[in-house]
Amino acid sequence: MAQEALLKVFRDLEQFEVASEASFRNWVALIVEREIGMLDRRRTAQKRGGGKVRRFGDFALSGTLSGALGSDPPTPSEVVTKREVEDQMEQAILQLKPHQRELIIQRYVCEMSYAEIARSIGLDESTVRGSCRVAEKRLGALLAGASRAPG
Repeated sequence: MAQEALLKVFRDLEQFEVASEASFRNWVALIVEREIGMLDRRRTAQKRGGGKVRRFGDFALSGTLSGALGSDPPTPSEVVTKREVEDQMEQAILQLKPHQRELIIQRYVCEMSYAEIARSIGLDESTVRGSCRVAEKRLGALLAGASRAPG
């Protein structure tokens, strides 16, 4: 960063109008400050969706797939099997309609109650229960299709 700032000072030196030593120091300080800001923005910038898009297997889920293989340290084959199941689950969830996907995520990833989901999306609880059942059936059908597919 210091090298970049000094290189910029050197390149722009002809444009600087000398008024005093203090003005020169201020000019250099402003260039360094801008370089620090640009470096910080580049460092913290993420690609579109960066940090937002995560695999479902990356979440610590209690009572779901992550807990399905037992509490003892998993064997290598269990790790592979778990990863395959999580990948199938993720692919199936991504094939759901957006509103169904959101219901499944809220219910099983976020572990929200039907009442909480109803409040978050502005529907009554019975509608949410029915919509969740439809989404679960669709997800089950997608998973059944994935397990039959050659792979």
